[in-house]
Amino acid sequence: MPRRVGATAVAVICLAATACGARVPPYLPPAQSAAGQVGAAPTDAPGDGNSLPAPTSSLPGAQPTEPTVTGSHATTHTAAAAPPVTSPTIRSMTASTFNFDPRAEASYCTGRGGNRASAPGVTKTSVAVGNVSGITGPVSGEFAPAVDAVRAVFDAVNQYGGICGRKIVLKVEDDGQSSSAHTSDIQYLIPKVLAFVGSTSDADNGGVPQMTAAHVPDIGRAANTNRSNAPNLWSADGAAVVVRHGTAYEDDTFVNGLRQYHHLPKSMAFLSYGIPIAADIAQQNATMFKAKGVSICYTNYSIPPAPGATMASVVAAMKSRGCGGIYTVMDVVGNADMLRDMNDEHYKPQLVMTTQAAYSEDQINLAGSAAAEGFAVYMPSAPFDETEPGMLLFKQQLATYAPGKVTNEFGIEAWSDAQMFLYALLKAGRNPTRASLTRALGGIRDWTGDGAFGPYTPNTHEGTKCYTMIHVVNGQWERWWPSSGFYCKGGEFPVGKA
Repeated sequence: MPRRVGATAVAVICLAATACGARVPPYLPPAQSAAGQVGAAPTDAPGDGNSLPAPTSSLPGAQPTEPTVTGSHATTHTAAAAPPVTSPTIRSMTASTFNFDPRAEASYCTGRGGNRASAPGVTKTSVAVGNVSGITGPVSGEFAPAVDAVRAVFDAVNQYGGICGRKIVLKVEDDGQSSSAHTSDIQYLIPKVLAFVGSTSDADNGGVPQMTAAHVPDIGRAANTNRSNAPNLWSADGAAVVVRHGTAYEDDTFVNGLRQYHHLPKSMAFLSYGIPIAADIAQQNATMFKAKGVSICYTNYSIPPAPGATMASVVAAMKSRGCGGIYTVMDVVGNADMLRDMNDEHYKPQLVMTTQAAYSEDQINLAGSAAAEGFAVYMPSAPFDETEPGMLLFKQQLATYAPGKVTNEFGIEAWSDAQMFLYALLKAGRNPTRASLTRALGGIRDWTGDGAFGPYTPNTHEGTKCYTMIHVVNGQWERWWPSSGFYCKGGEFPVGKA
């Protein structure tokens, strides 16, 4: 019988590497109190000589101090750029010494003395930041966790006074997963914001020339190749596909890991939705796996979103060809349909894997624990249940500022991007400009999101270097390999013409 999952299910397009924590689903319950806040800074945290600002609420994050602006049509004053002025503490600060706790972040530069409007989006009292994401669209729900995460970072630091006495105002636009809408949203926000932070969409190929021409820093994880290779893109964990001299390169780390840990099948099928970026990812990975000696037994790059009965024939084709592994670029709905049909057919290949956004509580719930058993996800972050300081703070901030929300790998990636923006904003000086923010981003070395990711240096504009692999065991996500830390043995591998 054909099956379809209801519209309330969270759909996910898997556009990059991701995973989930051992036996802890990526679901964040409501915070109960402010007590026990992860990494709370002491009262003598480093600052610029002013006293540490007190929170504006007894429960940090109970209410955002600045509302999210969606589709605002206010004008923004642009003033002349000013040279950066930073304290000795900020000048000596590095990615490894930066204190990610929001109270400490606010304490690095306090008060409003000397503040002035210095760039688009910057006033004496606020810094406006843009985010254009695919909140609605064919795979509705996939990218919303990234918006939640960016908002949580900014709401948290705003509770302690913001950066240099300025509140961070997040202006969100929903592109509906349309590249033309994404372009329009980017053009609308460019004169109103200092930078874009955490934009996440399968339509992010829109607006790239406009951002580049305006020299607007774009801090986030790109899906499409042109955004991945834009000179103004700054990612906290790496680009999706790197283009050099007309050839596209993807990092082969996770394939090397499959081979080292003896999980690489002799033959594999590659599946994707009929969405251009999804099909590109599936085809590029098929090219890489084939070059690594894996036989390609079946491909289908035109599966409709929420495929229902479509997957029964796809599963039958893969089974009849004896495919020993499957790689999918679908959302949790498509993956669940496939896994249930495979379970009905008693078809259990050696490896069934997908990309990051499937690291979600919904993936197991929709498929059912028996059907999801063994399903694997590769991702650039540590699993959500682990205890790296950045991961603990991410979970605490999401629980406080987005209580009860289901998150995924896009959430932790956008969280790290937002934290990297705050670091660079401090480095850019009391009166930041796009140029000073760009210089600050270019000076970052070995960013890890306080241990949540493997080290990455944004100004290399390279692909993701380090991964973990997780899979479903007894109805829960578990770390598969490596046993701890990150697997980083790989490099750029050609996957076709750009």
